[in-house]
Amino acid sequence: MGKFLMIADDFTGAGDAGVQMTKNGIEAHIVFNTDNINPEKSYVIDSESRNIPREEAYKKVRKIFREMETYSFDHYYKKIDSTLRGNLKEELVAAEEVLKPDLIVFNPGNPDSNRTVVDGTLMFNGIRICETEIMRDPLSLVKEDNLKKLLETEMQDAVQYFSLNQVRSGQLELDGSKYITFDVLENRDLEAVVRFVLNSGKKVLWVGSAGMANALFKTLQPKYPVLSLVGSISDTSRSQVRAAEESGAQIVKMDVAELLKGAKLEAVAKEAILGLKIGNDVVVVSAKEHEDYLHAVDVGSRMGMKRGDVAKYTQEKIGELSKMILKEAKVCGVFLTGGDTAISVTEKNHAHGATIKDEVLPIIALVELDGGDYPGLPCIVKGGSIGDKDALVGSIKYFKER
Repeated sequence: MGKFLMIADDFTGAGDAGVQMTKNGIEAHIVFNTDNINPEKSYVIDSESRNIPREEAYKKVRKIFREMETYSFDHYYKKIDSTLRGNLKEELVAAEEVLKPDLIVFNPGNPDSNRTVVDGTLMFNGIRICETEIMRDPLSLVKEDNLKKLLETEMQDAVQYFSLNQVRSGQLELDGSKYITFDVLENRDLEAVVRFVLNSGKKVLWVGSAGMANALFKTLQPKYPVLSLVGSISDTSRSQVRAAEESGAQIVKMDVAELLKGAKLEAVAKEAILGLKIGNDVVVVSAKEHEDYLHAVDVGSRMGMKRGDVAKYTQEKIGELSKMILKEAKVCGVFLTGGDTAISVTEKNHAHGATIKDEVLPIIALVELDGGDYPGLPCIVKGGSIGDKDALVGSIKYFKER
């Protein structure tokens, strides 16, 4: 993925940008000058240039970029305020003069903090920036919130603008302009343009807020999905599965009654593997509804099995299923609900134990498997009745940001 150099105009901005690195698995170092730089690391340099005179901001930022020319970075990012405050023109001129990029991608949008770009205009909570209280900032007056107009006026250079329809339909083609900007309603819009630009092969200066920074790091450092195996039949576990489904996870049902009747476990594994390979977080459940459990018990009873026998059979099949899935699909972690589920998974994958690493949530532990087929595989282990309804959702997020 390479090394990153990011210049931010104030300390909070440096923090916003730096955390996007760390949550995407990149070690970030915030510094205030170019002294003692390690050429093997990525940096966020706080220039403290937002509220100083224009010429001073230009000289300060240019000096930083010039001093960092000694080192080789793979990606350059100019962090700006998400509401367009600051010495934008002077800092962009300084960066452009030193870096000489082929393309400058400009977008302060950040849907996670309600900064969107609609018809080329930057909005905050659905209101254009020039109609918000930000307009009255005495230290940094915002006079233009249409990004294309702003760039054309300030930079006196060609600017290409992509509408939301172009972004979402994939109808993106560079026309030779030095600057590009685009509409953003959701994070996927930022990610779509980032992927397009990275594939262009051009030397790029990225200019934006934490939103586009996160999209860049996510695209360069793709995350594997999470596999969850829920063998518990508790109401708590079922509510957690429903919350995960509402958050976008794919639910795969391991129908125990049908397996008892002779259905193949391979069909369940195939569905889960396919989901994981296309990037879905997959949750395998043995009883999505209480009726599923009762049906399995009924079928087992007619075969001479007690409830305990059905439970043991279910856990055995979950363990076998985990082996099938992990052999074919890469995951960033496995979530296990139910102690018997965890034991079955470790045994079927030949682990001889686990090392406790962290407490993800109260009474919910992160462990790494010892030995076996997947030594070091991170697993979150949770009792069936433990946690609130968002415990599974929170655990999936934990894996992704770990």
